[in-house]
Parts: sequence; C-alpha cells; structure tokens
Amino acid sequence: MGALHGRQIQPDDHHVDRTHEDLLEQPSYTGGELWLTRGFCLAIAFVVFVTSIVAIRTGAAIWLWLYAAGFAVMIVATVLVAQVPRRIQKQRDGEWAARFHEMAIRDDLTGLYNRRYFNTALERALSRAPAGVAVAAIDLDDFKRINDSLGHAAGDVALRVTAAALKAAAPRGLVARIGGDEFAVLMTDITAVSLASLADDLERAIRVAPFFVEEGTDVSLSGSVGIAALKVGSDAEELLRAADRSLYRAKQAHALRHERRAAS
Repeated sequence: MGALHGRQIQPDDHHVDRTHEDLLEQPSYTGGELWLTRGFCLAIAFVVFVTSIVAIRTGAAIWLWLYAAGFAVMIVATVLVAQVPRRIQKQRDGEWAARFHEMAIRDDLTGLYNRRYFNTALERALSRAPAGVAVAAIDLDDFKRINDSLGHAAGDVALRVTAAALKAAAPRGLVARIGGDEFAVLMTDITAVSLASLADDLERAIRVAPFFVEEGTDVSLSGSVGIAALKVGSDAEELLRAADRSLYRAKQAHALRHERRAAS
C-alpha cells in the first residue's frame, strides 16, 4: 500500500472490453422497417379500394387497369410485409449469436479475453507466422493483501484497473486474464528491441495506475512480468512454460528488493 495522491479512479474511468453485463443488453430494434412497410400496404389498399369504387361506377377501362395494377402492387407489398419479421428475427438471432460468442471468450470481471481464447489465439499465431511471437506473463504483487485488508470489491477494482493499464501499454497485443490476478499478453511480429522494453512498459503501466478505495485510503499497484519469445523448434506449451519461468524469476527479484527496502 502506498501513499499516492491524485483523483479518485473508478473502474469505469478506464477503457476495458465489454463485460458480460454489457453483452446481455437487449438488441435495440425499433421495428420501424416493419411499421413503414405496413403503412405502405395500407396506403396501397386504400388506393385500390378507391380505384375499385370509381371503376365500378364509371366502367372506364383506364380505372379498371388502375385497379388491376393497384391490386397487383398490394399483393407484392403483402408478401414483402410477411418477409420483414423473418429478416428482423434473423438479424436479431445473428446479433445474439455474436454476443454469446463474445461471452464465451471474455472474462466476466475485466472484459478481457479469457484463458481459453488466449490459448486458441496463441496456437493460431504460431501456425500462421511463428517468427516474432512472444508471451508476457503478468502477476500482481501482494494482491491477496488488497483483498484481505480492503475487501474483494477493492480487489475487483484493482483487477479492472490493471486490465486497462495493460491494454494501454500493449495496444497491439492480445491481453487476457488467465487466472485470479494473472494476466498474459500475446505479441506477434515483435522485434528484439521492443521485446526488451516490453516488461518495463507493462510494469510501469501497472505502477502508475493507482486508485482510491475510500477517502484517505490509497492503493498503489505493482506487478511482476515475465517475457518469453518463441524459439526455433518450440511449441505453445514450451513458450508458456518459458514465460512462467521468467515470471517466477521476476517475482523473486521483486521480493528480494522488498526485503532489502524493509531491512534498510
């Protein structure tokens, strides 16, 4: 816990992907297309009715032809009206299918991609262009202390703030929450130069994302980051293990620095 000062930051102050609550909102359909078509059919029906009355009373051929033409248009319009609800329902079903697909690949709390989608994306990246593929494994430091001392609501805010910070630090990467306070970033086409600075960028992004839980209670976050790049002959599983080993070394280094600061 640190004594950082700044404006109060709530989860919604940071952009994250849509959560399940957002995705479950009803699709917005006004039905305007259906009512417009119905109104057109009623207008045609009225014209046909008037034309039929005039044709019967006058017996003029022109009115009979107009009546026949109007009747044909009314039949066509009626068929179109019957198709509109089906088209709307098909569009609605397609949007619901897309939303449920999003829910299946998203983390509930942060809106980031989940572990399953991350693994799928990693396999796909390795099959397409393995050169330049790297994985960053991120773990929040002392996250249990935030939950224990400030409550799980504060922990949830910390996770959402961290998610937004990681997305901002790696805008071209695929950011996922793969565990409780564990995150991962998939990078493709990354160079050796950008790979060397990626860990520092991610750690700095977490460190400069403080938030206030309540008046007078400031929380400063920090995280450990492990980076691994794909080596020739390696697969996804080996790449993830290498990132985990790198993360373990980073956490040990953080713990050692913390002990030295506490002893001094």
